[in-house]
Amino acid sequence: MVGNRRLKRKILFPEFIIEKSDIKEKVHSKTTPNTGLAVFVQRFGSALNLNIHFHILAIDGVFVEKSTGRLKFYSASAPSDDDIEKLILKISKRVNNYLIKKGFLEEVEGQLLQKDSPTLFEPDDLHLPAMASSLINKIAFGENAGKSVRRLYAGTHKWPEEEDSENKGARCSASGGYSLHANTSIKSHEKDRLEKLIRYMSRPPFSDDSLHITESGNVRIKLKSAWRDGTTHIEVTPLEFIEKLAALIPLPKSHTVRYFGVLSSNSKHRDKLVPHNNSEVAPIKRKKKSYINWADLLKRTFKIDILKCETCGNNMQLISVVEDFFLIEATMTALGLDPKPPNVKSAVSRTLFYEDFSN
Repeated sequence: MVGNRRLKRKILFPEFIIEKSDIKEKVHSKTTPNTGLAVFVQRFGSALNLNIHFHILAIDGVFVEKSTGRLKFYSASAPSDDDIEKLILKISKRVNNYLIKKGFLEEVEGQLLQKDSPTLFEPDDLHLPAMASSLINKIAFGENAGKSVRRLYAGTHKWPEEEDSENKGARCSASGGYSLHANTSIKSHEKDRLEKLIRYMSRPPFSDDSLHITESGNVRIKLKSAWRDGTTHIEVTPLEFIEKLAALIPLPKSHTVRYFGVLSSNSKHRDKLVPHNNSEVAPIKRKKKSYINWADLLKRTFKIDILKCETCGNNMQLISVVEDFFLIEATMTALGLDPKPPNVKSAVSRTLFYEDFSN
């Protein structure tokens, strides 16, 4: 609750602390402060490993509704290094307690230990084992199952004995495998910086320039920046590459962009803060979506020109569609083709998936 300027209590909300003495205008004691967050859930690291982290765009202050219905904004001072340290300790404790409750961690003699991961998954589950292996840069299926992802080094070929740890900096703190960085601030008039930041926060897992197919057919992925041990690239087989991508797919009904506070869709204050289109401005005319036929779609997607004659190279034309079974059988038999249709298998066949990855 926000009190008047004589109160010395603090308002606590994500990443910010406001002293009442900083507010130079009296605010009704029953007024609730409102802030806003836009959260981008990132699931990947530069090595296509599963590395779940949150990019949070926070309003640096609170909105308070006045008696007239107007929203008044009160800015907040930047958090201190001590504030960030306290917050990461709270995050670490709460997340660990949640993992213990769910059975992924167990506390033994004051130490947190990870339970045996395979026992946590269903026998026919493929997504979770792929994610578990991706977290520690290992392979889940195939002939290399259980092995670490192959790395390429610059200058040295020594295998790293320990994982690199992130250094602490200004408003950056780490605890028990969790880290928090809150040293980026953008002023309201810096639209270009804001756009650049949002593009970074919502970027895809990799760019086309970072991928390279080797002569042996493997997929080589260039890291965004070299690791301290000299690693510059990782290399996986095509099936292992698909496995890594599958581990990055969010679970069903799990949104990767979320809004909170005054920015949420059900906030009563959203209409007062989100700009609306001016009714005097002519609406933008959108081009009608053109129809693309099936042959062009095959050509665009798979680079298959289905209408090109293999004999003369000219374009073929569709004359008619034959649906009569006996006529189809007679025609295909005359052409020396098997008239029997292929067996249709489920696209999500667990058995087929395991067979493809088996040695």
